Amino acid sequence: MGGLIFLMTQKEQAKELINLFYYTDAHTNSIKIRMQIAIDSAVTCVTQIIKHRPTFPMHWDEHGEPIAQLDWWKEVLNEIKNYDITKIS
Repeated sequence: MGGLIFLMTQKEQAKELINLFYYTDAHTNSIKIRMQIAIDSAVTCVTQIIKHRPTFPMHWDEHGEPIAQLDWWKEVLNEIKNYDITKIS
């Protein structure tokens, strides 16, 4: 029986996490503040994953080459930290 294969790129995973933490309900905070909170929350989430040093299963890049879990999540963290805060999707 095969393992779970993640088809998301690191950039897609970063965007999904930020979107999950983005608070869309009416709120007194500006969009920029809510986006920064979402980014900070996603950083915390991925930092915790990395802290536990995941090793298996592996992810695959767009060419079908294996990427170790730890390296994959480090790249997700890098994508989150470099996310353009002016993008809202």
